[in-house]
Amino acid sequence: MTVQSRKPNRLVPLAVACFVAGILGVLVILGLFAAGQTELPWWLNVAAIGLTTIGFALGLVALVREARRRG
Repeated sequence: MTVQSRKPNRLVPLAVACFVAGILGVLVILGLFAAGQTELPWWLNVAAIGLTTIGFALGLVALVREARRRG
């Protein structure tokens, strides 16, 4: 199969977007903690950890699907 005949994997941009949003959430948490905030909103913690994990998992799924399609 040539490179031009393969369909692009639409899961990768979604995985990258989720992962980047999660990392930005982690950086916000670290910044707020460094500024002296101790009572951070629970949704910020859940979003940071959840989006990072979901983005990483989607990236792995996309990688496995691409490897199976090639192999």
